[in-house]
Amino acid sequence: MKITFLGTGASEGIPALFCDCKMCKEARAAKKYHTRSQLLINDDLLIDFPPDTYMHVLQYGVDLGAIKNLIVTHSHSDHLYAEDFWTRGGMSSFELKSDSLNIHGSNNIGKIFDRASVDFFVGDTNETFNEYKIFAHGMKFYAREPFETFEAGEYIITALPAVHMVREQALNYIVERGGKSLLYALDTGYPKQEYFDFILAHGKRFDAVVVDSTFGASDIESRGHMSFRSAEEFAWQLKSIHAANDDTKFFASHIFHGAANDNATLLGALPKGFVLPVDGDVFNL
Repeated sequence: MKITFLGTGASEGIPALFCDCKMCKEARAAKKYHTRSQLLINDDLLIDFPPDTYMHVLQYGVDLGAIKNLIVTHSHSDHLYAEDFWTRGGMSSFELKSDSLNIHGSNNIGKIFDRASVDFFVGDTNETFNEYKIFAHGMKFYAREPFETFEAGEYIITALPAVHMVREQALNYIVERGGKSLLYALDTGYPKQEYFDFILAHGKRFDAVVVDSTFGASDIESRGHMSFRSAEEFAWQLKSIHAANDDTKFFASHIFHGAANDNATLLGALPKGFVLPVDGDVFNL
């Protein structure tokens, strides 16, 4: 399983759009960025669809038309920019490699598409333009519940309840394929015990874990995100139930530009055994 970190930052990104703090200035100078979070698995499964997706496609050569499944953690705009889906199909996209895109997420995700006036349908318009076949927008939405396991092409995916929002159940995901397993745990505060009980009861073992580390080296703790301190505790608890071990790769992601005063301080505070990826980093499990 190949994982590509297309985006590794929190909602404002690093460098933040309007900011001139030391962390943001360093990122601009080094051209090492943390744009809004997004992960590509192999070349056909995408996690989240932030407003930076268009830039990710250009910078990293992602063939977005070949993506067959998209899993969405929650409806905040830095994780789902639904308006861009108007450009999938119709007169906006010819020669799609995958004529259908399956979108998975909580029930509220469907409401976001309704608000953006994006319709879900699959079909052949039987029309052409400049000899190109015109596809319908070709999307299907599947509402997913916490602790639900479902198939997405060749992947087995399990949704877990994140601790993030009051009016919507945000989701973390276990992604399994070919004997490899990834836990994607962004945009969550420290999970409730039922989260770990489910993992233990179902004998899950992870080759890699992407952990929310929004607040990094800072002392900030909130209901909806974690710091390095709580991310390290999260890793310890997974190891204590034998869902992870010393061979498991732990990645700290969704980094806030105030997570430390500068990048050296941020890296120096990174928990032992963790990797802090930047945009474009690729790992093979």
